Amino acid sequence: MNNTASHAAPGSGAEAESVFRSAPVALGLVRDGILLEANDALCAMTGYAREELLNQDIRLLYAEDPGVGLTEGLRAGSPM
Repeated sequence: MNNTASHAAPGSGAEAESVFRSAPVALGLVRDGILLEANDALCAMTGYAREELLNQDIRLLYAEDPGVGLTEGLRAGSPM
């Protein structure tokens, strides 16, 4: 356990923030499609600085817009 987490009170917002920040996996907090928070692992994985990610549409991180293929398929008459 890292020092930050060991000093946070159990069940506190500080503990949750510490876990979020130090998680070895990429985590982001998204509301209404907007990235509100990103941990270091997400920044490292994407190559973006935190400041570049925050308040951006989450689709910035998609390889392609998942809605595009569906929309084009429906226009072409392809079954779903």
